[in-house]
Amino acid sequence: MPPDASQLLPSDDSGRVTFERYCYQAHIAFPFCLNCALGGDVVCVVAEHIEDIAVQFNTGWRFLQIKTRDLERGPWKLRDLTAKGGGLHSLLRSHRILDSLPATLELHVEGAVQQKDLLQKLLTADGRCDATLLEKLEKSLKIDVAECGAFAKRIRIVHSYPTRETIQAQNTRLLVNHAGHLPASALDEIYDRMLMLIYGAMQAKVLPHNWKHTFLTRGVLRGKAQNLFLQKQLLREHFQTIVQPLTAAPQPLLKRLIDNNEQPPTILEQKLIMGGASPDIIQHAKTLRAYASQREYELLSSQMYEDGALENVQMRLLIRAHGLVNEHGSGRAPAAAIWNALLQVLGQQYPIIDNKGLFQNDPDLLLGAICDLSDKCQTGWGIADA
Repeated sequence: MPPDASQLLPSDDSGRVTFERYCYQAHIAFPFCLNCALGGDVVCVVAEHIEDIAVQFNTGWRFLQIKTRDLERGPWKLRDLTAKGGGLHSLLRSHRILDSLPATLELHVEGAVQQKDLLQKLLTADGRCDATLLEKLEKSLKIDVAECGAFAKRIRIVHSYPTRETIQAQNTRLLVNHAGHLPASALDEIYDRMLMLIYGAMQAKVLPHNWKHTFLTRGVLRGKAQNLFLQKQLLREHFQTIVQPLTAAPQPLLKRLIDNNEQPPTILEQKLIMGGASPDIIQHAKTLRAYASQREYELLSSQMYEDGALENVQMRLLIRAHGLVNEHGSGRAPAAAIWNALLQVLGQQYPIIDNKGLFQNDPDLLLGAICDLSDKCQTGWGIADA
């Protein structure tokens, strides 16, 4: 039997670097804590244990290292993560500590991954077996072939997280999804109280420096070491009083956000998921948004473009979208009702809305423009009944 992760001690506490990153870790931990609080498949969340966040699911453990990055530095590349302090060296230490424990080792990064970089290989199961990737990891991390193969299979890269400035808005959206009937002040209070518990766990004292000796000779944590671990551990019982107003079980958006097999959804996707949209509608919305964004780019770069013309069309679109959200914004699948109503309205009114032909009098392009406005938080798709 592999050891229980609660009995393993971290090698150091170097995860606490800057206050900003420290706060970001707490925001990343929130969805896992909310899942735990609502009786989902998260058993517990442990702060600053082996990695920045350790999450125990019914099926095993996940160890998350959180990396932030200023947008001006561009997308992440493999060399960023294999450099000193880049993340993979720390995950390798964790891999050795965890030994045979069923667990994944995850880098959750703020911002995007470079499209044509070897780092893309770490995003898929097949890619993690790629010979070129493994050779690069062997050299960069100074490990042998066997250890590199086992280590790579454990790694997960979860990228495109919201920025430090917007992560709280995403988490607040989760609370709205579970209790849209509550006033904003009540949701803010729930969020703040849960965050205080997370901060408290993160501030617990570090475990003893002689953890290897303790673990290898005794096999389990005892006494002071066990008490310190319990201070870092967050269970459902810690959140029960706080989340009493949230009666719904974990909703699809929450499940998507903590799934390490999926990248975090865009704001547009989040709103459609909250509205109960089907995967087909979500895919159509993403495609139409891409077409509309390309059209807007062409317009704005054209010498024939009139100032204010695009804003005028967007205002007309928002007037109709807001009215339909108000009319159809609740029920089992409000996003589908709003989507279908928009198709009908745009099909009838496109000559009035797009009176200068900016979107080629194409109702589908106009719907894509609404999807783009939704991604910019200017309209939504309702909230499905829990």
